[in-house]
Amino acid sequence: MNLTTHECALIIASTIARSAAEDDKKITRFQMSLQSLLKISCRKLVDNLYLDSLCSEFAELGWAMFQLDNTRYAFIRISSVESWRKISSRRMEDAVNEFKSVKNDIALAESESSRYHNLLIKLTSLLPMEDENE
Repeated sequence: MNLTTHECALIIASTIARSAAEDDKKITRFQMSLQSLLKISCRKLVDNLYLDSLCSEFAELGWAMFQLDNTRYAFIRISSVESWRKISSRRMEDAVNEFKSVKNDIALAESESSRYHNLLIKLTSLLPMEDENE
């Protein structure tokens, strides 16, 4: 019988909590394979809807879940992230503005190149055609 996302999240989170208690260690992060998720959820396939719902269930339990690659997922205790340094967009303004400037320069250069190319075509079309009989 397939497990709901709520049931699956509860089983995983409680197993992690039990493992932490047994080892007398705090577990703030772990990873899990897609294969393990399939086995735990008693499913042959987990689609994106199921995974999105599972992420929400984990968030309710204080865990953030995200995909690492095609076959692995990472889990991190949300409370452990609270003390991390925060980076705002204001810190990146100079880099963003420089990037925008370079992109504008490239677009302008491409536009100028296109105008030059169109001018060459126009000028070429004004040249008299050679008469094939001459």
